[in-house]
Amino acid sequence: MAILAQCPICKTRQPVANKRCRCGENLDKAKKSGRVRYWITYYLPGNKMKWELSGESLDDARSLEADQRLLKKSGKLPELMRGSRLTFKGLSEWYTGLESVKALASADIIKLKLDKFNAEFGSWPVNKITAADLKNFQAKLQNQGLKPGTVDQDLGKVKAMVNTAFINGKVGADCFRAFKAIKKTLVKGSDVRDRVLTAEEFARLLKHAEGHTKGILAMAYFTGMRRGEILGLTWDRVDLQRRLIYLEAKHTKDKEPRKVPICGPLFRMLQEMPGKVAESGKARHVFTYKGKFPARRHPGRHPAGLQAGRH
Repeated sequence: MAILAQCPICKTRQPVANKRCRCGENLDKAKKSGRVRYWITYYLPGNKMKWELSGESLDDARSLEADQRLLKKSGKLPELMRGSRLTFKGLSEWYTGLESVKALASADIIKLKLDKFNAEFGSWPVNKITAADLKNFQAKLQNQGLKPGTVDQDLGKVKAMVNTAFINGKVGADCFRAFKAIKKTLVKGSDVRDRVLTAEEFARLLKHAEGHTKGILAMAYFTGMRRGEILGLTWDRVDLQRRLIYLEAKHTKDKEPRKVPICGPLFRMLQEMPGKVAESGKARHVFTYKGKFPARRHPGRHPAGLQAGRH
């Protein structure tokens, strides 16, 4: 088992320690400029040599080699070739049938994303797909008008499935590496909202809002909380004495707990709201529709884009 460096000029694969290729290319400079590709080579059962492209990073190549050595030491190297008969459709059926996946709140969304992927690759053996195939699929989705963030979400669900399958020995290293090589299409920070409602715009919006949505709009505007955080908020997490709203990790999108300060106008609004405790003594939801929760179950009854006023 070894790591070999491929010369960018003559494509010769040679020991990483070589400073100059036989064709005259300075490999040290080529490595620094990212023009050298690294390969892992090892023998499979039956004395068959296996070549595996790692990429342009020597660190990634060393990491992959270490993984392969562990598999070889544990006698699991043949697992690298798994997936020769398993198709992506079959893999999806296995994955969505896992109890841990069925229990997820996003189980339906996961199935939709996998169905979209399987419309293109469902009949393919999982070990036949390449990074080039996945990049072409990314481009195809974008050409259909999908935004980069949506494309990343679509492939992200498939990557999660492949990662789980690799850990469980359902797919081989070739499939795993193909998905790992795919980069996100969304440029970091390009989707950041750079506009907030002015005080005048918010006042006009509040004036024309239905009665039960005024509080939701005010909460979104003054705190920047997300829609799910607002609609799921219960009175036991609202501390009017300290003027703080407590969001636990399970209530936030990024799974991080945080404290949200309550400003003057929002404080006065919350003070005037009735029904902080239900008859059963349990904490009630702050925002309801006709006394019932959740407000989100009533089509057209909650304002769209609650995050528009984040500031």
